[in-house]
Amino acid sequence: PTLLQEVGLTADETFNIISQSVKSGVYSDKGLDAIKEAGLALRELTPVTRDALDGIGLSSKAIESSLADGTKSVIDIIKEVSTQMGTFHFLLMVYRQLLKGQ
Repeated sequence: PTLLQEVGLTADETFNIISQSVKSGVYSDKGLDAIKEAGLALRELTPVTRDALDGIGLSSKAIESSLADGTKSVIDIIKEVSTQMGTFHFLLMVYRQLLKGQ
C-alpha cells in the first residue's frame, strides 16, 4: 500500500484497479504490481528507462523535472506513458499498413 501511495494512487483508485483487474480476468496482484514496478522505474530513471521514454516521444528530462518539483505524480507519468503507447501503437499500425501498400 505504501508504494501505491508513493505513485499517487488513492485508496479508491487502488480499489478500482483491483476491481477492474478482476473484471478483466486478472485474479492476482499483477495489475498493481505493474504500477508499483513502473513507479520504481520512473523514480530511478536509469539510462534504459530514459531511452525508453525518449524513444516513445516523451522527454525523460521533463519527466524527471516534473517529478522532482511535484508538478506531476508518478501515476500522472504512468498515464502519460500509457496514452503515448496507445498513440505509438496506432501510428505503428498505420505505418505497417502503408508499407503493405508499397
